[in-house]
Amino acid sequence: MRSIRISLTRTTIAATLINKAVELKPDYVNAYNGRGWACFYLKNYETALADFNKAVELDPNYVNAYNGRAGAHFYMKNYESALADYNKVIALNPNNAEAHYNRGVCFLRLGDKSKALDDFLKTVELNPNYIDAYSGIISLVPNLADAYNERGNAYFNLKKYDLALADYNRALDFNPNYAEAYNNRGNAYIKLQIFDSAFDDYNKAIELKPDFADAYYNRGNAYLNRQQYDRAIANFSKVIELKPDFADAYNQRGIALVLKKNYAQAVADFDRVIRLVPNNAAAYYVRGLCYQELGDGARAQADIAKAKELGYKG
Repeated sequence: MRSIRISLTRTTIAATLINKAVELKPDYVNAYNGRGWACFYLKNYETALADFNKAVELDPNYVNAYNGRAGAHFYMKNYESALADYNKVIALNPNNAEAHYNRGVCFLRLGDKSKALDDFLKTVELNPNYIDAYSGIISLVPNLADAYNERGNAYFNLKKYDLALADYNRALDFNPNYAEAYNNRGNAYIKLQIFDSAFDDYNKAIELKPDFADAYYNRGNAYLNRQQYDRAIANFSKVIELKPDFADAYNQRGIALVLKKNYAQAVADFDRVIRLVPNNAAAYYVRGLCYQELGDGARAQADIAKAKELGYKG
């Protein structure tokens, strides 16, 4: 409660200071917008509306003022007016994911589920980590496996692995042959240190989709972490067969080869990494260590110096 009171106090002080700015400069558009937002956060929506109206009168292209006015209309349950303002925000800034989401909520309140779904889908296209938009999609199309999978990815990116796992489970409930969801769930299991289940999922993903390079790559990393280097190398080799320009696969195979002390073969992989990603400092450094083990001091010194020049701090 104390932090909320402090926040409200600061907002009240800000509004007071902005009042003075408006007195000194009556056509200062930012002052009206700022005071509008201060009133908005104080839930003085009618007063906020007056200030946002003045702001857009002074600057008809002021996106933030339209956005604030839309929010005030929404909380006053003036959904049609809110919708009109979100339309204006999107016209001025078509890639505003939050405006698409908020407009979708307005459409929902107005009973237009089709347009709401369109806006929620556009939101996640613009911002793949927008959790609430996935929830909106799921509420409208509850058996849509893709929505659960993508919301799982968003939770995964936010490091909320338990929630990600639950969504991947739900996706697979609706589509038991969903290779991507098995692969993603495998990644969640790895983060949760449930390794046997992760292998089961990577294996299932590959069974369903034999050319699934990402699943081979993830399974390769899982084998690498378990120090099963030959199996890791076999998986990374399969990735390279499927995606010959996948630099990370060469890098990881190179690391596995180093751990097996196959330094000459590792050098060949790090050569390829550097050709594909010329500024990969770590690749130069590890290749330098390989040259060192192979007794080539000059090349080792050159690679380690290059790694440091590129900012390597390992």
